[in-house]
Amino acid sequence: MVINQTKLKVRNIPKSWTTKPFKEISSMHGRIGWQGLKQTEFTSNDDDPFLITGMNFKEGKIRWDEVYHISYKRYEMAKEIQLKKNDVLMTKDGTIGKLLYVDNIPYPGLASLNSHLLVFRPILNSYVPKFLYYQLSSQNFTKHIEENKSGSTFYGISQEAVGKYDVILPPIIEQRSIAKVLSDVDDFIFDLDQLIAKKRAIKQGAMQQLLTGNAKLLGFKQDWEKVELGEIAKFQKGRRLSKDDIDQDGSDPCIHYGELFTKYPEEIVNIISRTNVCNDMVRSQVNDVLMPTSDVTPNGLAVASCIKRADVILGGDILIIRAPEDEIIGTFLSYVIRMSKVQVMQLVTGTTVFHIYKSDMKNFRFTMPGIDEQNAIISILRDIDKEIIELVIRKDKIRSIKKGLMQELLTGKTRLI
Repeated sequence: MVINQTKLKVRNIPKSWTTKPFKEISSMHGRIGWQGLKQTEFTSNDDDPFLITGMNFKEGKIRWDEVYHISYKRYEMAKEIQLKKNDVLMTKDGTIGKLLYVDNIPYPGLASLNSHLLVFRPILNSYVPKFLYYQLSSQNFTKHIEENKSGSTFYGISQEAVGKYDVILPPIIEQRSIAKVLSDVDDFIFDLDQLIAKKRAIKQGAMQQLLTGNAKLLGFKQDWEKVELGEIAKFQKGRRLSKDDIDQDGSDPCIHYGELFTKYPEEIVNIISRTNVCNDMVRSQVNDVLMPTSDVTPNGLAVASCIKRADVILGGDILIIRAPEDEIIGTFLSYVIRMSKVQVMQLVTGTTVFHIYKSDMKNFRFTMPGIDEQNAIISILRDIDKEIIELVIRKDKIRSIKKGLMQELLTGKTRLI
């Protein structure tokens, strides 16, 4: 049924467009068994050629600052995968179908591939490479990969299977127009990413200054007090709440510990999840500070969020830090904990899975201003957070617009010429 739907879409393309099997329009090359290349041969010498891996992909671009190098001798051994400007790359196993367009190769201008990637180049100028990059980013190609991948736990797709994909091809001039529009949208998204990163760096610097008392706010002269968290706070632990217990139609709001890593910032106002598991559960109080108590990386445990709602069910593996509001505002403490990753990591225990317990966080040390100054600091940081959130929302909207544009432009439903 899926294949028939794909065929129907192909039939509805404009009359001046064609479809051809990928193998007829594009060469495909990859590193054959690494040619004996070992990870111990990777170098950090900036004069050596780059070795691109799927880990270096980020939203269609290469993170050149994270790329390893290989010797020039190794680079010369596989001439067919020596990268060129305008090449299109794809991961062929593991996380299959990650795509990348090579718009430049920085100094020394030389790069090769590891064994998990394929490089695509047009045969007889049959397509515009940037257009192909967007064409392969479409839902149709994603479906083709899903239908043709092999393996059980580690998936891969063969060059033969890729070669059978029917590529929709407008005339070259129209390919260029489509690629230009989508590329402009990508550039806009990239600029927003850069601006978000800049704002986050500003926030980090502001936290470092404001939360340590290095930048005293005007009008506040009270000395900061050095405290251990155990001196002012009580601790509690959440109780049994698995992912299976989360039900968006449930009767009660809840927080699963895993949501603290990615879904909640320093302050929790709106609760994302709900559950029907309500009996004998631990519930929040306003101003509680929540931390995950286990993770596979010690750095990941330096996460804290202050909840501004009472009676929210708190799952297991959540450490609840409860301090009197007349001494410390939970949001201030959340910012302090997130800023103090080094100290938190020193308190963490474990080898393969890392833990942090109330007995550990009791020893967490920091300096604390008066309530009014805490409120003033929080207000400044909230304003920065608001700017970041607005930029992220804007970026998400542009991404949504791009998705719709791709559906319109790559199928010929909307024409540019």
